[in-house]
This record gives sequence, C-alpha cells and structure tokens, in this order.
Amino acid sequence: PELLAAFRRTVTVPPLRNRSADLPALVAAVLAELAPGRDARLSADAQRTLARHSWPGNVAELRDALGEALRRRPVGVLQVGDLPASCQ
Repeated sequence: PELLAAFRRTVTVPPLRNRSADLPALVAAVLAELAPGRDARLSADAQRTLARHSWPGNVAELRDALGEALRRRPVGVLQVGDLPASCQ
C-alpha cells in the first residue's frame, strides 16, 4: 500500500488469456531469462498448445510451465510433450 501511494497512476494489464498475440514475445523473453545462452525455443505445436491455454496464473504460470519444459528438454526445440500436463 505505501509503495502504491508513490505512483501517480496505475495501469491495468489485461489477463494473459486476453493477450494471445503477446504470447510469442512473452515466451521468447521468458525462455531467454530461464535459459540464457541456450538455444531453447518452442515447436509450432507447443506454441499453439500454449495459445489455447486459459492462463489463470498469467505470466507467472507461463514462467513455471516453461521452466518445467526446460527441465525436461534443456536445449533445442521444446515439444508439446515437454510442457506440463496443466497446459495440455
């Protein structure tokens, strides 16, 4: 509460489920953060699977899902099967 008082305005960001066009850029940014210097990217099928998910946990849930996928496949093209069951 005290921190919020320091700002003159607030910005409402729509939930991730309403911003599917932002998903590819968010995925790329999160993968770059979680796997710096590694060639890690999503297959087209995995990208479509993520686009169909409702993302109740928003970007935090996306980060967790990609982190789990990277534990299964630390480098290369992440496939649908690498994603957690909650996203499929």
